[in-house]
Amino acid sequence: MRLLFDRDNSRLVKSQHGISLEQAKSLFDQVYVVDQQSDNPEQYRAIGWCGANLYSIVFEVRFDSDGEY
Repeated sequence: MRLLFDRDNSRLVKSQHGISLEQAKSLFDQVYVVDQQSDNPEQYRAIGWCGANLYSIVFEVRFDSDGEY
């Protein structure tokens, strides 16, 4: 899956949570739990490790001309 994110939002997340969205991409390499969080819009929660820390993130799966991202 391709991961796309806004760089300005990534900087904001890093200042608030200590991890950028770029760094959080590694969570998907070894995710432990993925479950549906919400139906409208359809969102999922993933729980996994980024380095030595355990994180939970909420994400949406979207589609464009290149497929899923």
